[in-house]
Amino acid sequence: DAIDRSPVGLGEDQADAVAGLCAPGRGLRVVLAPAGHGKTALTAAAAAALTNDGRPVVALAATNKAVAELHSAGLDAMTIARFRLNPTPLQAGTVVVLDEVSQVSTRDAHAVLAAVTATPGGMLWCLGDDDQGRAVRPGGLAAELHHRVATGDLDAVELTVNRRQQDPSERDALAAYRAGDIEHSQSIRAEHGWDHEYPTPAETRDALAAAAVADADRHGAANVVVLAVSHVDCEDVTDRIRRIRIKRGELAGPVLEGPGWGPDQRSYAVGDRVLCHATLTLPDRRKLINGSTGTVVSVTAAGLVTRLDDDTTVEIPTGFAAGTRPDGTPNLSHGWARTIDGAQGGTWDQAHLLGTPTLDRLTGYVGQSRGRHPTHTWHTIGEGAYEYPGIVVGDPRTPAEHTLDALSRVPERRFAAVHDPTVLERRLTAEKAEHDQVLAAGPKDVARRLADTQARYRREEQDCRRAWEDLRRRQARVADTGGLHQLRRGSRQEHHRCVENRDIAQRNLDQLQHRLRGTRAEMLDLQAADHLYQQWDQTHRWRRHEVTRLERELADHWASVVVGAIRQDEPLAYGLDQLRTAPRHAGPTQSRTPRRLPGTQRPRAGREHTRGPTSSTRRRHR
Repeated sequence: DAIDRSPVGLGEDQADAVAGLCAPGRGLRVVLAPAGHGKTALTAAAAAALTNDGRPVVALAATNKAVAELHSAGLDAMTIARFRLNPTPLQAGTVVVLDEVSQVSTRDAHAVLAAVTATPGGMLWCLGDDDQGRAVRPGGLAAELHHRVATGDLDAVELTVNRRQQDPSERDALAAYRAGDIEHSQSIRAEHGWDHEYPTPAETRDALAAAAVADADRHGAANVVVLAVSHVDCEDVTDRIRRIRIKRGELAGPVLEGPGWGPDQRSYAVGDRVLCHATLTLPDRRKLINGSTGTVVSVTAAGLVTRLDDDTTVEIPTGFAAGTRPDGTPNLSHGWARTIDGAQGGTWDQAHLLGTPTLDRLTGYVGQSRGRHPTHTWHTIGEGAYEYPGIVVGDPRTPAEHTLDALSRVPERRFAAVHDPTVLERRLTAEKAEHDQVLAAGPKDVARRLADTQARYRREEQDCRRAWEDLRRRQARVADTGGLHQLRRGSRQEHHRCVENRDIAQRNLDQLQHRLRGTRAEMLDLQAADHLYQQWDQTHRWRRHEVTRLERELADHWASVVVGAIRQDEPLAYGLDQLRTAPRHAGPTQSRTPRRLPGTQRPRAGREHTRGPTSSTRRRHR
């Protein structure tokens, strides 16, 4: 009945999936559903069937965009983060729908699984696609589920029909992409005129902006999305779109300024599209959630009156629009372009993808599968000085070839239980501890103490020589004032003084010689210790080099992990300490990390990761 009542009309593969989800049996069900294959529709139908049977259904997703898609299908949905904050146990028989499992971290997966297993009669449905975006924190649940299905440990139903992409040729391109034939997929797009490349990066980006504006005129701005890997690229394309709209007189009147992902302030005017990056509780107790998008309809002293894409109107307070999150990144940005990671789970009429060498197999697939109409890819290696990995002086590849090579790059997707960043940290730390223990148990390096003692011995030798010469002079003086010279009264007094001075000189010499003998004994002991250390060091010197290498590898590892989190808009995913340390170790081809960190007082202009092109890299790219 639920299948028949579905408002969208389910296909045969969807109906089979609904039957598989609702059938009695195991408490864990898996649906392998590539992007655009009707996963949300079948989930709504299956949920309706169980709800009619009296079973509660709760839908969860990692991002607010995916939650919004579930809401639009009529499901009671929330983010996993909100679910984890709710201490209330699930009702008996609850079915938990875990959507977009490729974005679910292992820690979140554990929390959801623990809640389900603690629920009498509980059931977990996992839906997603291993070929889409990764979790920011240690993850890989989708890859693990695919592996378990392939080995027969789990049963799964699959969707086989692409229902989002309307053009048959684009469906063929995406099918080739999923099969791993990226070159054939791109050639299909090129043959149909969906790939674009202009003589200069600036011309390519300008053409992308113009096409996006034209499509927004045709479909409505809310139904068109421009996608890029980084926030910096999004702001660059946004500026080009806004210049077109300002020239057309569409963005006028008072503006409200707020921070951007780059060093420059962003201006919001009537007609601007905005995108929230933080959740805000409004005065009427409604919530403006992270990922919400809308269009500014009025700018006042109190804030931005915005019509959200769900047709509700809110006033975004000035303090929120001009404020930042704890990591120093903005609460609000323009919504004319958005990152690929933030778009997963969403569907638009038309999508445009900025093709750069920072793409990879997963982000490229997400970017090219968001639109109902064919997605257009705009190939560029970055205007002027964007620092992309793999670009070297004299590189003969075209921008399209750069994009193709990037799309062929497959990032790690293993389950965090075996590929958690802390696993490598523990291994490196344990290996370093072994070397440190051996080094700590070995003889001490006394080279500096020996050098200081030898220098002191030489000084004391000189002091003894001077004291001996002084004693000889005073002994000669005593001899000169003795004998018949003492018959005179004055001479006797002088002789007594000379004797006293000689005795003082003798005592001084004795003290210096005693000190010299002690220093010599200390020096001989240190020479013996140094000889022993040198022999030991010949055997174990390599351990010091190994400790240095392990420390560098550990620092580089966490810098890379944190940079990956920053690229996905989660700079604090691994904690503040790691974020503070990352800028000292991030390599030149890694994205810049923010200088302004929580608890610091650095000015906004110092956020290094958002700086624009440098003159040196401009010269390199020309």
